[in-house]
Amino acid sequence: GSERFEFSRWEDVTEDRINIEQQGVTRVHLFKTFVCGDPRTQQQFDRQFELLKLKHKNKDVHVDAGVSLEVAQFVKRVTVTANPDGMAPWWMSAAIFIFCTSIGFSFPYRWMFTRMTKKCELNIVKKIYK
Repeated sequence: GSERFEFSRWEDVTEDRINIEQQGVTRVHLFKTFVCGDPRTQQQFDRQFELLKLKHKNKDVHVDAGVSLEVAQFVKRVTVTANPDGMAPWWMSAAIFIFCTSIGFSFPYRWMFTRMTKKCELNIVKKIYK
């Protein structure tokens, strides 16, 4: 089984910021985590988690408990450009990709995409309060 932990408010405490190149395209891999903002919230979270584990401990020999963070419409990967007009380079258009794929050049296109773009990660951290 699973349960939701309800909280009343949150604040963004993300420390890292992505460094978008002045020229070109950056591929960003996004992660999401949370921390409890005060001792009261942490105690209530821990209590609810312990009760959940107790509730399900006799249902199977191999019971595993964990915490996951669900965010509606969260996207794990995005591609951003530093171009003022927001446009991607010409070779990143859907037409070029479809053309390369149709003539069997999908692998070279993907190799070029990887070589011509920068990659970074961003961990988005939310501090929650009960």
